[in-house]
Amino acid sequence: MTPVPAHALGYGQFFGAPAVRHELSGFSLARIAATAPPAEVPEHVHETAHVVVVLDGPYLTDAERIEPGRAPALVYNPPGTVHRDRFDANHGVFFTLSVSDQLAALGADRLPGQPVALSSGTAVRLARRLVRDCRVWPPRSTARTEALCADLSQPKAG
Repeated sequence: MTPVPAHALGYGQFFGAPAVRHELSGFSLARIAATAPPAEVPEHVHETAHVVVVLDGPYLTDAERIEPGRAPALVYNPPGTVHRDRFDANHGVFFTLSVSDQLAALGADRLPGQPVALSSGTAVRLARRLVRDCRVWPPRSTARTEALCADLSQPKAG
């Protein structure tokens, strides 16, 4: 039997209702509320690398190579990762950071080649700082916000 192809999402596209969306040089940022029941979120793939920061709700991920267990605070998926990330009971809010293809190509040798899910550590602290910076737009320092985006687009455990 031939596998069903995953639904493809372009740069900055996610399932849910974006409450806020911002663009920076090479990055798309959004705060999104879950709108679909978990069973209705299809297996999908993003064409570009992205980071999801879980802000509220029970987040489930089944991205390849991510061990099940404690709910992550941050998930990084490289481009082409087939997954079905969703919120249990259709309740959740998340912040996203999408990395443009052009920017990813500049640092391709430093980007993780497989999905990463973190519950704590440096990347989670950076993500929380980025979310705080983006509550007010434009941020006090666009350069600082862009630096946080660059650091987060290359998450590492720890």
